[in-house]
Amino acid sequence: MKKLYPMEDLFDRLHQIHPLGENFKTLLPLHMLPMEGPLNENSVRLRQGDISNIAYWMPVGYARAYRMLPGEFPGELKQQTINFWRGGDLVIIKDSLFKQVPSTHFLEFSRDAVLKGITYANMQLMREQTTETNELIFKILSDDYAELIDRVALLKLPCGMRYKCFLDHFHPRIEQYYELRSIASYLAMDPTTLSGLRA
Repeated sequence: MKKLYPMEDLFDRLHQIHPLGENFKTLLPLHMLPMEGPLNENSVRLRQGDISNIAYWMPVGYARAYRMLPGEFPGELKQQTINFWRGGDLVIIKDSLFKQVPSTHFLEFSRDAVLKGITYANMQLMREQTTETNELIFKILSDDYAELIDRVALLKLPCGMRYKCFLDHFHPRIEQYYELRSIASYLAMDPTTLSGLRA
């Protein structure tokens, strides 16, 4: 597993956010959980109302954040997808993890996903032992505004262009892992509209 997904790949990803020193590179693997996966099925790792305790690096696979909202009928609940991640991404429920407050949504990983994580407690140890950890956390949190701008821009596009941009970013294989309605929800369109675009 280590040969398939070397720590150097994670270091490269983190270095894009903030330069890493050798001490950080030595300590981080010691504080991380063992590599996990490929998962056999889609797996919810964080439930709405629970406190996130792990920041993930996902070298392979997909992840989805969603929340449950009231449906059209009394007692009905429906899922609203609010984010997707693809292989190579850092998958972090930022508000819940860094503030240690209940999550407002669920976190689900796709089957075939491969994960390596670090717990909140071990992250605090890294903060005490390295300067890079605080810088990484600050810059990861600072990305929120840019992500919001990108999301608003996506939702302003016509439905067909919205769907094309989604596939360009996540690759068409994402449709093998998530239901049409989950993708339609993320794109803020009716499933029947999305189905027509795919025909």
